[in-house]
Formats: sequence, structure tokens, C-alpha cells
Amino acid sequence: MMRFARGASLFAFSLLAIATSASAECAWVLWAETKGTKGYGGYEAVSAAETKQACDQALAGRLVAWTGTNVRVRDTTVYVETKDKNGSLAISTVTYTCLPDTIDPRGPKGK
Repeated sequence: MMRFARGASLFAFSLLAIATSASAECAWVLWAETKGTKGYGGYEAVSAAETKQACDQALAGRLVAWTGTNVRVRDTTVYVETKDKNGSLAISTVTYTCLPDTIDPRGPKGK
């Protein structure tokens, strides 16, 4: 009985070690969520990186790439001001976020 308990503990510890190393080795995905005055644009995967730090650097690069007089950047969100054909002001937003590749912000896929 003691031998079984020791074997079960060793097995559980091995599974924990494998799960921990797998989560540490996951890739990171940079996502862009777009919203506009005409509705929700949704999420789009922009790039992938091996580490969270590399993903954060890609996110920072994306924010720097947005330039122009009709653009404001706050935190990880870009606000783009445009005028529609009637001359009305329209504001779209693009929010960037880094998530592990095990998380899909679009939600579960249907079958």
C-alpha cells in the first residue's frame, strides 16, 4: 500500500512538472481588438512571439507606428478620428493586448 502511494505521488509530481514547463514555454500572441462607430470589428491576431517581453515589444512598436494628426494613443489603445461622408466625426479604436497562445479572446469555436 505504501509503495502504491509513493508511486502515485511521484506520478502526480511528474504531471505537475510537465504542465509547469509547458506553460512556461508557451508562445504569446499580440491581438488587436477593433471597435468603430458603425459596430464591433472584432479581434485579429497581429503577431506571435516566443516570450511575453517580445510580445510587449511588438505591442510598443505597433503603438509607435500609429502616427498622424487624427490619432491619439492612450495606454494600449489607439483612437482614430475620421469624418464620414456627411462630415460627422467618427472615432474608431484599436486596443492591443498580449495573451498566451492558449487563450483566444474570440471565445470558444463552435462545432
